[in-house]
Amino acid sequence: MKQALVLVAALAALLAAALFVFRPGGVSPTAQTVAQEPWQIEALPGGGSRVFGLVLAAAPGQSSTASHAGSAAAPAASTLADAQRVLGPSLQIGLLAAGDEPGTLEAYVDGVTAGFVTGKLVLVAELPADAARGLRARSTGNEPQPSGARRYALADADRDTALRSPVSSLTFLPSVRLDATMVAQRFGEPAQRLSAGGQLHLLYPSRGLVVSLDGPGDEPARAVIQYVAPARFELLRRPLLQAVPASATAR
Repeated sequence: MKQALVLVAALAALLAAALFVFRPGGVSPTAQTVAQEPWQIEALPGGGSRVFGLVLAAAPGQSSTASHAGSAAAPAASTLADAQRVLGPSLQIGLLAAGDEPGTLEAYVDGVTAGFVTGKLVLVAELPADAARGLRARSTGNEPQPSGARRYALADADRDTALRSPVSSLTFLPSVRLDATMVAQRFGEPAQRLSAGGQLHLLYPSRGLVVSLDGPGDEPARAVIQYVAPARFELLRRPLLQAVPASATAR
């Protein structure tokens, strides 16, 4: 996948690197099954959302509180421990970092069946910079990634810290190829379309969703589906807008 397809603000390079963690050969026949299909995004009070049974909170570290008297409580974000319960023990957790940066906590599972759609799933979790530096310093080893970053294995003593970290974004790579018409049939018409770097990006602000397709979108192609809480949609849109040339069409 081209790096421009995976843009989650400052985590763009991290997620692009994570795509290469997956081994070739397709989705494992023992893939974990989740009930929700990729287009089943549940809006939650306070601007959050639930996808694949995991809650993406509307703000960093959001706790389960009501926004005003009589309103429904905004549920807390799911942690990596919650994700492990949903996705099973095959969920792999590590820290990705390039150069001297603290690193970003991510997890992946190389086989997920969502309804009747199979694919690969990457999760990014929130972790303070100081805590990330500590995980990196105590790492038991690391592996180079094609992006130039390295993936650091966590020490056993740090796993509880990682598992308590809230999930901030998801990226799903379906094994089936999609075109823009197929995406619209499942997700609805996008609010905006952006073309940049040979990809078409379909934006759904109210759902906290961006679907990116290789090519112009008129033929089935590889897809990357990114999710954040709707209240945090600018984390997806801003880097895309910065990447779009002035001559590109956007609507």
